[in-house]
Amino acid sequence: MPSTTEKNLKELLEELPPFLNAPNLVQIGLYPSKISVYKALERGEAPPFFYISKRKIRFPKNELIGWLKERAEKNSKSYGANTRVIE
Repeated sequence: MPSTTEKNLKELLEELPPFLNAPNLVQIGLYPSKISVYKALERGEAPPFFYISKRKIRFPKNELIGWLKERAEKNSKSYGANTRVIE
């Protein structure tokens, strides 16, 4: 049975649009502020994204989920077998 956190995360992801913007990433708790999203972009540490205009970027939700799973798997190997990836 999924935990409350897993359930809330899944419900939240279902409610989000297919292409997210920086405020959406803040809304789901991935980053504390829009500025931190843009700093992660500059460092190359942000989820996959594309430009829709010169100044607007979007994060495809499906690629974001894949990126989160990849990071969770990578981190779980660092912390041992007691961690698990949310499906």
